[in-house]
Amino acid sequence: MVAWCLLGIAGMLPGQVSEHFTDGEVGTDPAWLGDTASFTVNGQGMLQLDAAAAGSAVLYTSNGLIDSTEWLFRIRLAFSPSGNNFARIYLTADSLGPMGPFHGYFLQFGEGGSLDAVSLFRDSAGVHTMLCRGPDGQVAAAFDLGLRVLRSSRGEWQLFSRPGEGTDYTLIAAADDSLIRHTRWFAIQCTYTASNTANFFFDEIVIREIYRDLT
Repeated sequence: MVAWCLLGIAGMLPGQVSEHFTDGEVGTDPAWLGDTASFTVNGQGMLQLDAAAAGSAVLYTSNGLIDSTEWLFRIRLAFSPSGNNFARIYLTADSLGPMGPFHGYFLQFGEGGSLDAVSLFRDSAGVHTMLCRGPDGQVAAAFDLGLRVLRSSRGEWQLFSRPGEGTDYTLIAAADDSLIRHTRWFAIQCTYTASNTANFFFDEIVIREIYRDLT
């Protein structure tokens, strides 16, 4: 695998995202679009689903980074995920919502059965192709994880995870896929039954450029 390092430039570069919800609201800095009424920032400073009824809710914000990119975020689900209750983090998407089918990559947290794993998919206008998955059972019960995802300019993907409040990441999966090369959005999608309308939590979202360490 290729070694990767953070881009050593002070401050945020154009197109990068840094969201820790310290302003206590959803909607600005960065601007979030979609089902904003179905989310809130709780007293612990985390983004929390706050939906009125069972269904699906999406938040998305502008992101043009895809090659030589690092995604970081924290996700906590306070229940055992399933085929009816799961989260997707769209790392990239070229369009969303009413704009029709789109192309991108997403991580899924939750599936049928008891072997739920963190899984990376390519979405090609609704056709989902699994590229890699982490250890079976990692997200089969309620969990709190930090995720780190790297993608090189050649389409090399690496997925790392850590305990939600931990600091050390472990490589859990890797894949090679460069079919999709453009993006406009980063998105959070929650699908839930009536008992889990407030049991999804997100925080510490960072999207930034990385570069190949040739030394």
